Amino acid sequence: DFFRVAAANKSNILAMIAAASVHDNHENTDLNLNYHPQIFVKAKESLKAYDEAESRDLHKASNHSGRSSIISPLCDNGEVIWLSFFSIFSIAQSLMSIAATASSKNRENSDLNSLTTALFVPSLAMFEHILMRCPMSMIVTKYALEGYKCLAMCTIIPNNGFAEEQRTILASLSKQSIASWGNKSTCSIRDNHVLAFSTLLHITHTQFEFIGSDLEIIFNTIVQLSSYNISSAKLSSEALDIAIDLSLALSRLAIFSTCLSVASLHELIKSLVSLCTSNYKRRTISKSDDSPNTVDLDGGSVRVGVASQLFGMAGRALIGTANLIAPPAPIEDLAVPGPELPSIHSFLDDFYELSFSRAIEISPKTRKAVFEELPFPLVALVEIAHVNAFRFEPFWYEVSSQIVSLINESDSDARGYAIDSLRSLIVLHLTGKTSQDNRMSSPKEGLISTVDFFSVEFPLVSAATPVSPVSQIEIFKPLFDAVTLTLLPDVAEMGLAAIFSILEASGEILKDDVWPNLIATLDALSGGNNNVINRSSSPWVTSGNLAFRTLKLIVNDFFDYLPSYPSPAAKPIRSALLSCCSSFGCSSHDVNTSLTATSMLWTIADQDPTQSSIEPVLSKLLMLASDKRAEVRNCSVNTIFSCVVGQGQNFSINQWKSCFGANGVLFGVIDDVCKKYSGLSSQPNTNDGVTVDPRFQLTVHHSRDSESKQWATTQCLTLQGLGRIFRNFFTVLFKLSSGTEEAWFNGVWEKVVSFAFTCAKDVNDNADVSVAGIDLLILLAQLSSVNGFSRAANAVRVGTNMKVVDGALETYMEGGQSKLVTEPLTLCVDDRKIKYFIGAFEKIEKLPAYIVETTHDW
Repeated sequence: DFFRVAAANKSNILAMIAAASVHDNHENTDLNLNYHPQIFVKAKESLKAYDEAESRDLHKASNHSGRSSIISPLCDNGEVIWLSFFSIFSIAQSLMSIAATASSKNRENSDLNSLTTALFVPSLAMFEHILMRCPMSMIVTKYALEGYKCLAMCTIIPNNGFAEEQRTILASLSKQSIASWGNKSTCSIRDNHVLAFSTLLHITHTQFEFIGSDLEIIFNTIVQLSSYNISSAKLSSEALDIAIDLSLALSRLAIFSTCLSVASLHELIKSLVSLCTSNYKRRTISKSDDSPNTVDLDGGSVRVGVASQLFGMAGRALIGTANLIAPPAPIEDLAVPGPELPSIHSFLDDFYELSFSRAIEISPKTRKAVFEELPFPLVALVEIAHVNAFRFEPFWYEVSSQIVSLINESDSDARGYAIDSLRSLIVLHLTGKTSQDNRMSSPKEGLISTVDFFSVEFPLVSAATPVSPVSQIEIFKPLFDAVTLTLLPDVAEMGLAAIFSILEASGEILKDDVWPNLIATLDALSGGNNNVINRSSSPWVTSGNLAFRTLKLIVNDFFDYLPSYPSPAAKPIRSALLSCCSSFGCSSHDVNTSLTATSMLWTIADQDPTQSSIEPVLSKLLMLASDKRAEVRNCSVNTIFSCVVGQGQNFSINQWKSCFGANGVLFGVIDDVCKKYSGLSSQPNTNDGVTVDPRFQLTVHHSRDSESKQWATTQCLTLQGLGRIFRNFFTVLFKLSSGTEEAWFNGVWEKVVSFAFTCAKDVNDNADVSVAGIDLLILLAQLSSVNGFSRAANAVRVGTNMKVVDGALETYMEGGQSKLVTEPLTLCVDDRKIKYFIGAFEKIEKLPAYIVETTHDW
């Protein structure tokens, strides 16, 4: 109470500062914990003079005024006020000493906690009052901040119920570190701010395991101070040296996190995540005296509980009014300004310099000017994740989730850095490569100075850290989610580039459960019709091409690494591959991509000709066979029949029944083509009502200048494909379908003959379709004849009996007549074949009459 009243005016404060600057008749520029007040020395001298008086009469004759003239020294108001402050400071020191020697168990059974609770509020109120009223006095500021350390040692301890007190101390130091507190016109960082920030970091270094969730206050302070230029002429030489040491200490912040236990590391990451979410902004350094934007830490979200008691109950006269909160005018003669550095230098410059050296290893194209503007919480999160790569499991989910959220919210530069960092962490995990420093460490102990903050010591032998490994799918999932769910094309492009890089370097060591998710990610960027997010527009073309490049890499280079049947992992991977190829086949980004994707389906079928693999391939090709683009449609139809012809020799009767079934792929092609072809106009397309860019107006050949003619080409390919199948496998099908399967093949034969006859009658609309239908009917009749197709296959060789001599043709009689090469004819008369032949030949017989009747120009 005495100090509160005495230090309430400017003259008394100036007198107190003068007294604090002189100890034992010597100038005091630093802490002197053995302070002997001069007023005590003077009193002692007066008492000694009184005791040594020899004349008893003097004592008797002395009246009140006489005694006072002997024993009463001159009173120095400043020294009395400083003595009252130092008394409270000494109590805090004594409390810290007791707390340092008391174990946690002893504290629970003693009155130390009660004493701490009783002394905390008034002591902290006085220390904060000193800082706000005497900002330009280095010595007074040092004593007040030393008092903060004493209170911190008593309250920042585990499991002793001082959470509110701990939060209050850190919040108070935080606001004392920020130049814009109180008087908003004060924008340059000064000595008291540097000293307060140094105290905050000292507490962080010594009590790091006990701060917990309040780390957010400390990191928020770092974020706010990163905007200030510490190369200021308003700093003394001593403060400038301290500021430079603090900048160097902050560069060790990431490696210091290796000292933390798993629980503390979780709290640190949660604090950075919270800052990334609530206070995301680019880092800028003020070159002028304009005050940067700050977050007021005196709000309800930070100062609660005891904090409100501090400012409401502990002495409203001290800090509860605006007049006392606002510091007095600066006392310029109490601070000696130091030299101004020629370049801008902030508290985080060394941190960013060290982090940039790692960033260019991850991505050599990183620009330093861009990197230094990245938000501190993001860079710190990535750096801490890197140095703690030896223990991924405890914090991987928090780190990766936050990086993914920033990928979709931040600017393009930060997005690129976040994706590159995610890629680096994935590769680090896959390869198992960690730097030598990636191991548990311990903080430097003993007498800690500013230059030692966040210094660590590594053991000579790295102790194994027992942590559960993170599965590969959990490592990849954040990157896959970022690419799959993004609405930003550039994020998809950067993410796909990262996936391609990882796959190219480490694809052979990927686990089986990673491949389906990786391929599904590529599928999502294909631009096909089945994607949840529509990516068929032009901004997504580049990402689609990158995704297809990655798919080709998988099929061409890593297909042999994929599990094959009968492995249980084979089915989901093959299913994902087929779905992805089909999606790219349907994609409207590029016809060449669709054609290549269609050929990939054939490649997959050739790699594994089992029924479980062939049927899904044919079903995907059937879907592409109805594509509106003629090139893709025709390629798919050809590929279907090529797959069947290429693998047919291995087909079982069930596979053939699947191909020729009611819902089979071959009849599915026939039905789709007939449905689309019928009713289409054969008039040329005129693009009525559609604006066509003059650059893309091409002359189309008359044979395909209408949709009907284009579908007619597809129908011709279908007829020719059926001919290829029956030419190669009629005998096989005939034998396999004997007995109980006869009815099935009878239905197949009738449907194919009927389809060929229908197409053969299409003389007026499209002659090419009619010719293809007739060729198929003739082929079916030949195959089902008694002699079969063998005699037609061995055609007569005819010689001209001519040869070229000296550039002229001359008769050459020695050649003779070529002989017919025949095989022994084996007549095979079968009622089924006779029935098949009659059915096909009757259709051929009907054609001339039908053509005569329907053709007008016959």
